Amino acid sequence: MKISRGSIIIIADSEDDRSGLIEILERDGYSARRYHGYRVASIEDEIPDCIIIDNDNETDCFGMCVSLKADVRFIDIPVILVSSKNTEDDIVNGFDAGAVDYIVKPFHEKELIARVNNHVAMNSIRKRLEDFALEKTFEVTNIGKMLQVTIDEHKKILKDLQDNETLLLTIALNIPNSYLAIVEKNYTIGFASGQEFKKSGIDAWRLLGLPLEKLYGDKFVELKSWYDKTFNGEETGFELFFNNEYQYYRTVPIVNGNGEIQRILAVAENITERKEAELKIRESLHEKETLLREIHHRVKNNLQIVSSLLNIQMQGAKSPELVDILKGIQGRIFSMALVHEKLYHYKNFSRINFREYLVDLVAEVKSMYGDTQGSGKIFINMNLDDESLTIEKAIPCGLIMNELVINAFRHAFSDNNPGAITVNFHKRPDGGFLMSVSDNGRGLPVDFSFSTSDSMGMIILRELAHQLNGNVRISGNNGTCVEVIFGGDTGTVNVPVSKELRSGKSIMIVEDERIISRMLSKIVEEEGYDLVDCVSSGREAVSYAIEKKPDLVIMDILLEDDIDGIEAARIISADHDCRIIFLTGNSDPGTINSAWDVKPYRILTKPIQRYQLIEVIQSAFEAV
Repeated sequence: MKISRGSIIIIADSEDDRSGLIEILERDGYSARRYHGYRVASIEDEIPDCIIIDNDNETDCFGMCVSLKADVRFIDIPVILVSSKNTEDDIVNGFDAGAVDYIVKPFHEKELIARVNNHVAMNSIRKRLEDFALEKTFEVTNIGKMLQVTIDEHKKILKDLQDNETLLLTIALNIPNSYLAIVEKNYTIGFASGQEFKKSGIDAWRLLGLPLEKLYGDKFVELKSWYDKTFNGEETGFELFFNNEYQYYRTVPIVNGNGEIQRILAVAENITERKEAELKIRESLHEKETLLREIHHRVKNNLQIVSSLLNIQMQGAKSPELVDILKGIQGRIFSMALVHEKLYHYKNFSRINFREYLVDLVAEVKSMYGDTQGSGKIFINMNLDDESLTIEKAIPCGLIMNELVINAFRHAFSDNNPGAITVNFHKRPDGGFLMSVSDNGRGLPVDFSFSTSDSMGMIILRELAHQLNGNVRISGNNGTCVEVIFGGDTGTVNVPVSKELRSGKSIMIVEDERIISRMLSKIVEEEGYDLVDCVSSGREAVSYAIEKKPDLVIMDILLEDDIDGIEAARIISADHDCRIIFLTGNSDPGTINSAWDVKPYRILTKPIQRYQLIEVIQSAFEAV
């Protein structure tokens, strides 16, 4: 396949190729077309690499050349004039018209080809140069834009750095209650700042280059031991008493670009006021601890005095029943005194180790009853977790365990039969506790009922279970086992109230806090009472109470209404005989006094414990 060297248009004043230009050019590899001079304007389909004007007759070739150069399409295309005119004026006129060359006829073929090749090549080079220049101009323009963006970004970054530097310097100069310093590898100060320098009247800049040994004196050895750790890559924190101040130091290594630690940052906070405040607090706590210890000691001694008085009373008593009652009271007093005895010896005055407590309690009960119940030997098994209880929990738990162990000694075994008592105390997965006393003795009486038993032990057990919001379970197979679960998810309290007492008793709840209202209604329904309704305003309370006549109204004192709980209770009480239980969060004494004027059955303070509410409801119906 022959590749064209370029395209050439030949313009002649006649249509016949007398000079053979087309043949010569095509023989050399060009693509040539011929146009009649008067049809130049019809050249539309291509832009040639060169234009040759062949002037054989008297046609104005110069005017034709001027016309071509006036056309924007051909302004950069080389035009060669081929003419028989060879005067100096003709040649000059041709160049003036815009031609790049002037060939006089007759011409040599090689000369023609050489000149055409030269102009086509130069035109091609020009085009490439223009394209290259355009491309480079575009690149330079883009680079210029990029440079401008980079310069703008650099200016912004530089401004941000300057702003940050100013900010950091401002922070360093104004760090409250602190000294800030950069410590060099040779233990000199490279930078120093902080408000404490201003307070002490020291110009921080005067410290630059100062050796730490000269500044800290005999404290330098201690300080250097900490700084050595930081220069080894470890952050440290330590206290130092220096210049009549307590200072807390934090040190951080500063790593350079090579990963080396050449300096460290040290910030020392003046903690003198804090240390003095801590000293006062410790002194105050010591005084309170001494006072609490003295209180526990005196309470314990007073309880022991009462126990001694009971012991004297027992010695003079002739009735075995009276002796047994006094001994039970004495055991209960001991269980309370033992709590204060433990707290007297503990550093923590709010919690006692209940395991240690039970060991001593069971030993005391055994000394009181173990040798008086017959000749049979009673063995004690104890499975106790090492857990602590608050004093609020320890006292009722101690009383419960005292009653259960005493009952096991007194009632579980025949006179001559040996037996075993097992005492358990465990922490449950839900965070609550389980304590139990079981025996392998004679078991429960056939007619025993925990709910209705009027013995002192069962009354105490029921009341203390209420206080703990606990659950009591009693079983009588192969002996007796009593379990008390409290804290965590203990479920419904085992309340000794019969269904017959609850049946037909209606209650209305007046509470504008929906969550509390739902909680109260749930408790009322679960306990088997009839829930009349739950309302949230004083007006609704009056309307529903007059219509449905509830036996009991549980009412919040402060309601978001023009009729508060006190006024609503006054209207309801005037309409029919109805017990009122008031609820209050944080009312002032005047409001409380006004509430008592309505003669409610009870005023309960929020938050209300479940067992507390149930107990008050029961007692309200029992008092009717």
